[in-house]
Amino acid sequence: MTVMPLPSPPVPTPGDNMGRASARYESHAKVTGQPIYAADLGPERPAYAYLALAGIATGRITAIDDAAARAVPGVIDIFTHLHPLPRTPAKHMTKGGRVSDTVMPLVDANVHHDGQIVGLIVADSYEAAREAGHRLRFSYAETRPSAGFDAPGAVEVA
Repeated sequence: MTVMPLPSPPVPTPGDNMGRASARYESHAKVTGQPIYAADLGPERPAYAYLALAGIATGRITAIDDAAARAVPGVIDIFTHLHPLPRTPAKHMTKGGRVSDTVMPLVDANVHHDGQIVGLIVADSYEAAREAGHRLRFSYAETRPSAGFDAPGAVEVA
């Protein structure tokens, strides 16, 4: 059986399918690196954030020791559920909103999954924020995670 190639459409001649060529007044400046772009101008004093993540699968935060973290030079503030971020009410996507997760970080002491955001450190450099994040200490009361619908502790969420 012989397969015949499909005919290709004719290739248009240059100019038939395009607009007229025009001189670019900024071309010389661009190729010599003269123009300043928005990305070239950063904020004068940026702040950097680092997330502290839960180290347990499920449970509750029982205590937070942030003294060593706050002592790191350059730390601006530390936010946890005890010092929450200002927030506006948000609706879930199933109810016409823009939030896609029912677990909101930094709302309460409950830990719903490993790696959940439990703290946010803000500092004047990334290095300071990261160092403070590693010095922030959480104590937990762990609960046994539910891995299936029949597992102890599994609850139905409406």
